[in-house]
Amino acid sequence: MTEGFASPSTLREFALETALQLRAAGRTEASEVMEAAATCVTSSGWEWLGAAAASIRGRFQVSGLVAARLARIREAATSQQPYG
Repeated sequence: MTEGFASPSTLREFALETALQLRAAGRTEASEVMEAAATCVTSSGWEWLGAAAASIRGRFQVSGLVAARLARIREAATSQQPYG
């Protein structure tokens, strides 16, 4: 298991940075999905990020670095304790 994120804002920022990387790689649609999911992150709601990350990994071919970021987001978002 990877280390959790310090706070909802940290997870949100990581997701937005990942969205920027997707956009830079020409994956505009994937970037928009990640950005939209990141706006839904709260202290008690983060599940949309897991769905978005899984969808992007399944639908788009992404680099190893971005794939690793998506995997970390998905793992955190599907855990019971993504923060701390």
